Amino acid sequence: MAALAISPMASESAIPPSKLPTVLVTGASRGIGSAIVRHLLALGANVVATSRSDPPSAVEWQSADVTALTGRVVFVKGDITDASTVADVIRTAKREFGRIDAVVNNAA
Repeated sequence: MAALAISPMASESAIPPSKLPTVLVTGASRGIGSAIVRHLLALGANVVATSRSDPPSAVEWQSADVTALTGRVVFVKGDITDASTVADVIRTAKREFGRIDAVVNNAA
């Protein structure tokens, strides 16, 4: 499964992604999960988002209310109850951000 990275809309003085907290959000493609992703980005976190459904558009996650975006979001499609998806999510988080600092388990 390929990860989808959405680049930040931050200024040139943005904090490097490796210095920001990284949060894994499951069930991130819509509703509460998508809102959590937007909120974390607005707070400046890096996000590894995962769900069984396709991700929302970059426009939805990088909406007008996320003007101070400094973090990045990477989406991994898959069922989080599947061990191969879990391994892919962890691999993607380590490759993109170096670590996972917190988990929001929003998957149904």
